[in-house]
Amino acid sequence: MHMLKIMHVFKIMQMFKIMHVFKIMHVLKIMHVFKIMHMFKIMHVFKIMHVFKITQNRKLP
Repeated sequence: MHMLKIMHVFKIMQMFKIMHVFKIMHVLKIMHVFKIMHMFKIMHVFKIMHVFKITQNRKLP
């Protein structure tokens, strides 16, 4: 009886640990994807600004 209780507690702790690790990995993945999307957005905006500047400079002279 006592042994079974201890094993049960260990099982529950192990499951929680595994769930916790998965949660952390999931959050890190999501943050990573957001970072990449953010960087792409910034690069895209800089590209557009750059092209806009070039077209403006061509129009000026």
